[in-house]
Amino acid sequence: MRFLRIAGLAALIVAGAASSAFAVDRGRLKPIPNAQVTGAKFVLTLQSDSGDFIGNGKTYRYTDADVQQFFVNLFHLQSAATAAPDYMEMIFFVGKGSKSGDFWNLTLGTNKLNKSLVAGSYPTATRAPFALANTAGLDFDLNGSGCNTVTGRFTISAIAFDCVLDSTGTPQQHLKQLIMNFEQHCEGAQPALRGQLTYLDTTGIACDSGSGDGGGGGDGGGGTPTPTPTPSGPMVVLSADTLAAPIVMDNSSTATVLFSTFADSNSKNDVTLSATSDSEELIATINKSVIKAPGIGDAILTLRTTPRATAGDHVVTITATDGTSSSSASVFVTILCDPPFILGIDQPKGSTVSAGRPAQLSVKVSGSGPYTYQWFNGASGLVNFPLAGGTSANFTTSALNDTTSYWVRVSNPCGSVDSQTATVNVTATAKPAGRR
Repeated sequence: MRFLRIAGLAALIVAGAASSAFAVDRGRLKPIPNAQVTGAKFVLTLQSDSGDFIGNGKTYRYTDADVQQFFVNLFHLQSAATAAPDYMEMIFFVGKGSKSGDFWNLTLGTNKLNKSLVAGSYPTATRAPFALANTAGLDFDLNGSGCNTVTGRFTISAIAFDCVLDSTGTPQQHLKQLIMNFEQHCEGAQPALRGQLTYLDTTGIACDSGSGDGGGGGDGGGGTPTPTPTPSGPMVVLSADTLAAPIVMDNSSTATVLFSTFADSNSKNDVTLSATSDSEELIATINKSVIKAPGIGDAILTLRTTPRATAGDHVVTITATDGTSSSSASVFVTILCDPPFILGIDQPKGSTVSAGRPAQLSVKVSGSGPYTYQWFNGASGLVNFPLAGGTSANFTTSALNDTTSYWVRVSNPCGSVDSQTATVNVTATAKPAGRR
């Protein structure tokens, strides 16, 4: 395992496994531009298996609302100067609010494949920048923890570049859009860290706009447009409001999400849709399992929580595949569940009944339903004498001949509460008048 000491942005860029030097020969790198500050809109969700060194079994979510400083570095290592970059660093450097102490770094490379970063599946990835021959490069570190060695894979569903002007007015390549997912294993271990990223930065300009004269300059020239690769397979696109904030649900509730799939208009393959949830108590279904070729259309994701759903954050992953490539997008769900509570005016109330008569008891509960009830004889908290049939908010006692105490325990998936004790007093039945 690798621990990172962060002492400014440079440390994030050059951190390595066993030395302070970046393994790639920086003299061969052509930043486009280096440490480019973005105006990005992005959502990154992370799911970590138990035992994963990076995420420690937790789920994370980051958006542009969580960051004060964010950088994207693009480089050409092996690919032609006029092609799209083949190496990229995305750095979440200074968080804010509840994430003020967080920092992460995502590195992708296709230089060892001798190709540019384009849409497609990369089933074999090793640690960037130390990627093995004929493998893609992948490295994700989080809050000071990284892998010495990486095995994994990633899929780029969509990627596009435009340009920004450097200090001399020369257009330089700029990351406009990236939709991808990845899976990373540290040191060959089974536990995985999985991430889904949707990124859009609209601050760039068309690459052929140049600095006014359309002339050359820099790698690729001011008048040379950057290729915008067409997705090689289906792409899942969520609405902006779904990306902006998690869906909030109670237990025993339902929510729907509209999403779209896109593919090359010349595709001959049907697109198969599926949805998976990280919780058995959050059930995800899609209204159609197949979108006919070319695989362009809308679908509805339905989310349903069971009565047993407890409070917490969860991720539902939508996957689209055409048989040769696939992509996914994540829906983030927050389940709210308040333990039951009983206000003073809603407690079971004591009463007086005549001997041989039953009493009527009731309780009113607040919180997140549904609730289960169990009535007991005795003082509150004494569970030795549960009452058969006492399993609802209203309870009718048996015929009483002696003063008796009752209470009720109300539960939901997130906790329970005991009511106060209600005492039922019994009075002797008056003898009818005129009788001896």
